[in-house]
Amino acid sequence: MISNLRYWFLIVLVFLVYVAGMFVTLFENDSAQFSVMAMRMVQESDFFSLFKGPEEYLDKPHMHYWLAALSYKIFGIHAWSYRIPGILATLLAAYSCYGLGSLLYNKNVGKLSALIFMTAQTIVLGAIDVRTDAVLTGFSILAIWQLATYIEKGSVRAIIIGAFAAGIAFSTKGQIALLVIGLPILCHLFYTGKWKAFISYKVLVALLVFAVTITPMLYAYYLQFDLHPEKVIRGKANRSGIFFIFWEQSFERLSGEGIGKNSSDYFFFFHTFLWVFLPWTILGVVAFYSKIRTFIGQKFKYANGSEFLTIGGITLIFIIISFAQFKLPHYLNITIPLFAVITAAYINKLYTVSNTKTVKYLMIGQYFVLSIVFIASALICFYVFKLRSMVAYFFLLVAVIIIVYYALKREGVFMKLVTISVCA
Repeated sequence: MISNLRYWFLIVLVFLVYVAGMFVTLFENDSAQFSVMAMRMVQESDFFSLFKGPEEYLDKPHMHYWLAALSYKIFGIHAWSYRIPGILATLLAAYSCYGLGSLLYNKNVGKLSALIFMTAQTIVLGAIDVRTDAVLTGFSILAIWQLATYIEKGSVRAIIIGAFAAGIAFSTKGQIALLVIGLPILCHLFYTGKWKAFISYKVLVALLVFAVTITPMLYAYYLQFDLHPEKVIRGKANRSGIFFIFWEQSFERLSGEGIGKNSSDYFFFFHTFLWVFLPWTILGVVAFYSKIRTFIGQKFKYANGSEFLTIGGITLIFIIISFAQFKLPHYLNITIPLFAVITAAYINKLYTVSNTKTVKYLMIGQYFVLSIVFIASALICFYVFKLRSMVAYFFLLVAVIIIVYYALKREGVFMKLVTISVCA
């Protein structure tokens, strides 16, 4: 479908985009605020207290700020050093997409899953405008991959890594991590019927690993809030940090209480998906539709070579987050690894059955996406954030030459489909 040389050439190009993004000025609001919160930890040598400006911060747990602070300690306080943990977590997520795709399908699907994930618009943006979601996504998909591996192979190592990754994800953004990890795994168990995998001492070991992993975060909350019931946080006294992270946090997000409401549109994430998964949106929608149609045709009965982890996980996560009264586009980042896997599996299926007719129709859509992105990028470069250096013009020219070369090059339709999409 795509040669190793072409694959790694495209991976290197994407990685260069990530590297270039490291040196961009930090964006308001979240990434700039979060970087200052981590900087404060380093400057005041207080790694247990979270402050947002003059106010004590009781919203997201500590892990993202600890990782940023560690990067500051090693490399100094810079915008690029703040982004390093997020980029490393994104690369971890890409490798986990490879692992999950390989486990559920084959290595070709795994490789393509990693490439699709790394080039999805919201993931590229998330590696530049670094928020907690980069770390959350990286460790959540690692946990899903390893726990699915345990279910299939019974590996102690896999369930321990999965439990550790789930602990890091929980310590990054709270209960949403357990939701996005647990729902796909439950879908996998429901479809395969391998419930006996969790009737084992190995599960107790995993729970112990998870508990140990989240202990530093719980201790930090205990020191800052539980020991000080006199503190008034968002108009309330007697706030327990431990109770908040285990119970109150997600209900505040769903109801909008405490942090406010910004959207009651139940279709917010459906139309948001149209841009966050660019340039793979058309392929992703067709892959999702094809997968759902197949399962309905099978009446959701188990079939060899099929899996319900991705499609079930995506559907349930979409339904739940759509009812939240506080919504932001990057909440979809946690679903992108699953979308990457089903999209890669769909392209691989077309390749396996040599369905070039469908691919040619999809190619028209991908050329359309490339054209829109190309025009938008040109307008941004010359009318919004105007290019002022010759170096920038040089790289823009190189990009144009690469895109035109691959657009005009005669080669197999599957190779061109993937290449054109990555170029976009």
